[in-house]
Amino acid sequence: MRMDLPINVDKIYVVHVSSDKHREEHIKRELGRFGISFEFMLKGDKSDISTEIITEYFTGDEVGGLSPSAQQSCTYKHLSIYEKMLVDGVQDALVFEDDVYLSENFNEVFNKTISELKSLPKEIQDKALVNFENSTLQIIHPSKQLEGKHLYKAEKSRCAGAYYLNKNLAQSITDYRIKYKCNKIIDWYHNELISAIQLQHYWCHPPVVEQGSHNGRIQSMIDDKKYGYIRQFTWKISRLYKHKIRPLFGNRKK
Repeated sequence: MRMDLPINVDKIYVVHVSSDKHREEHIKRELGRFGISFEFMLKGDKSDISTEIITEYFTGDEVGGLSPSAQQSCTYKHLSIYEKMLVDGVQDALVFEDDVYLSENFNEVFNKTISELKSLPKEIQDKALVNFENSTLQIIHPSKQLEGKHLYKAEKSRCAGAYYLNKNLAQSITDYRIKYKCNKIIDWYHNELISAIQLQHYWCHPPVVEQGSHNGRIQSMIDDKKYGYIRQFTWKISRLYKHKIRPLFGNRKK
């Protein structure tokens, strides 16, 4: 096991389908490398999504409609994590999906990013969802990057494979879901919450997490993204261009 700094968060959850042993082995191995203890969110597998759950949580407009779907299952698991935070008195949490790969400096960058967040006014912290992943290959424009800074205000979500929130945001999301139900898959739902509850998206830069279902190393469970060597190669080329080559044409601020 690597000797890493402990990460400064009350709880870590992993969204996981209980029957997927390959992903179970992967996430235990990957987070174990960083000394990260976590709790699986197993509630809400596709086979668990009953008519009652759909009626209580979803409008029927989201992907899958009124029939159980992998998208509904994934979204329900995330929503259930927010509820569990409230029931268990968790102050803040880091949420992973089970196909993530972490950068070697994840613990250090995570701690620095959250330290920057906690220097902001409390009302901002209570609306902030901080994304740590690279899955859309979107980065902070070089002209906006500041040396030594990790936390940047963003206009939208960057998937839902690795993010941080505190109990007050979990409460706000849960209250809104109870009143209006959910009508989108979870990352799109996070975008809806910008206007609905004034959720504020923040991105960590440089990003320190990738999802295997995006970079081609693990097959997606909710869509038909290709995986394998070709996908991995094209992902690496795109990442090289967006993270290394394109920034050469922008100026990072000192």
